[in-house]
Amino acid sequence: MPISDSDALPPNQSAPSVEAMGEQAATHHGAGHLDQAKEAYGKLLLAYPDHALSHNNLGDVLLALNQPQEALNSYDRALALKPTSAGGHSNRGNALMDLDRVEDALASFDTALSHDPDLVAALINRGNALMALEQYEAAVESCEKALALAPNFPEALHCLGSALLKLMRYEAAVEKLNALVTLAPENTAAKKDLKQACFLLSLSYLYQGNFKEGWPLYEARPKTLELADSDWTKKMSVPQFDGENLDSLAGKNILIQTEQGLGDEIMHASILPDFLAQHKRVTLAVDIRLAGLFQRSFPDCRVCGRRGGIPYGILTSEFDTRILIGSLDRFFRNRAEDFPQRTYLVADPVRRATVRARLDALGPGRKIGVMWRGGVGGAEEGRRSMDLADMTLLLEKGSASSVHWISLNHLESAGEETDQLDKDTGIRVHHWPEITEARDYDETAALISELDAVVSVTGTVLHCAGALGVETHVLVAFYPEWRYAPHQGSKMLWYGSTNLYRQTEQSLDGWPLDEIAKSLGLG
Repeated sequence: MPISDSDALPPNQSAPSVEAMGEQAATHHGAGHLDQAKEAYGKLLLAYPDHALSHNNLGDVLLALNQPQEALNSYDRALALKPTSAGGHSNRGNALMDLDRVEDALASFDTALSHDPDLVAALINRGNALMALEQYEAAVESCEKALALAPNFPEALHCLGSALLKLMRYEAAVEKLNALVTLAPENTAAKKDLKQACFLLSLSYLYQGNFKEGWPLYEARPKTLELADSDWTKKMSVPQFDGENLDSLAGKNILIQTEQGLGDEIMHASILPDFLAQHKRVTLAVDIRLAGLFQRSFPDCRVCGRRGGIPYGILTSEFDTRILIGSLDRFFRNRAEDFPQRTYLVADPVRRATVRARLDALGPGRKIGVMWRGGVGGAEEGRRSMDLADMTLLLEKGSASSVHWISLNHLESAGEETDQLDKDTGIRVHHWPEITEARDYDETAALISELDAVVSVTGTVLHCAGALGVETHVLVAFYPEWRYAPHQGSKMLWYGSTNLYRQTEQSLDGWPLDEIAKSLGLG
């Protein structure tokens, strides 16, 4: 935000000249002509290098141009000229946030508030920084103060709703996010973030098991980036189903596109038996790694593999309509009783026989799979994952009870971890990368289907095991995703064979490994 600067003009300069140049630059900025605004502010600062306001405004332009380091330099020049500017320190914090220097950004927001405790923008920006640092209670406090000063301020409602959602205060989150959505028709700032607000509101309902309210708003979810951005999708002439009436699809040739990660593709596929019972002319486009597994499991439809956003072997001219698979839940899953918890994936019998022989060769004792990495490559990976060594307590008890542990980890680092654990503790976790690292997930499905049980953090492995009907013990992070919401208790609605164990605090000590050991009858 521009800093107020009635004393900005350097001495011995005429007001009309600097004002005229500043007005021209501001006009470009306001019209969204960012490159012209950058050039205009550059010319102004060549003539008036000590003009603090223009250094600040140039920083705003550079930040909008996604040049955060250059923006930070401009804000620093402005603050060197006017160090007590609360707005300047707040803007500097925004640049630091874009540079992923969150703790430094928080310090800038705190400095801004030391100069002006009631600066609403700084309070909201501080709330966003605290959210990034997972200090959710402090974020709530900062946003509530902002709303006390500026009731119904959209950015404050958004940040507060997000923080309350993380803190699992779902009813309060619904209240704030509903207020934000209500503002949108008349408020430009609220309208700008309406889609994200609707998605967060949908999660607030889904976390409570209120599917009837949650699914329609779930249409605002972020779709798979590759799916949304692929040239194939952009060129499709096939109309997307409007989501109002499934009866209108009778007799039509339908393309269902899966979305998001492998785990989500498997979870949402639980709806397919219901859908295919009503509609016969269906083609399913799935991640290519799942194509074989899904074709076997859903023989009443045609399955084609998709790499990125582009399915192989189909023409858009074949179809009357297309549907994203996550849009089907609201037609079939509006109450907990609507989740049949049935087994719906079928592993390859030939691969199963090969894996069975390999497992039998290990000798007597239960064969239990273990997966310790979840959300790989995503923002939640650190929260949902652990190192294999962190599971030593459970693994020791299993080894003492003649359990053979089998790695289900697909990462290249998994072999190093299993070898290191063996070296340090004598506990052997068998790792077969030719199975778990295969591009065809049919290999992993065959292995999982032959295990006596699976222990997994939240991720694809648990969804596959649950859909195959294998006994699965799931380690759920302290701040869970909506799929593992507390309203489900110890069971996951999608799968009858899963058991959920919730982290009691955000530390390794909070993982309930003892509970899982007892459930497995170990030690």
